[in-house]
Amino acid sequence: MLSSTDILRVSYQYGTDDQQTDSVLDHTVTVSELMKEPTCVKRTETVRDAVRVLAEGTFHSLPVTTDSGELVGIVTTTDVMRYLLDQLS
Repeated sequence: MLSSTDILRVSYQYGTDDQQTDSVLDHTVTVSELMKEPTCVKRTETVRDAVRVLAEGTFHSLPVTTDSGELVGIVTTTDVMRYLLDQLS
């Protein structure tokens, strides 16, 4: 996964010159160089498991995978908040 934080991190490495930053992002740096190995949750894990990871504040979304690692979705902090709101109704 590639996040806005990943892009900002590389942008700051090249100073405040917007043209130079755009050039680096457009022609020099690849997506695979920017992204980190994602933290995932398995689709069999509970909402509480996902909340524990999201509560660390490092991520705002998590890939959801099968036991074999196949991507089946993404859960976001907004998804969790909506779920919790529904539980209160």
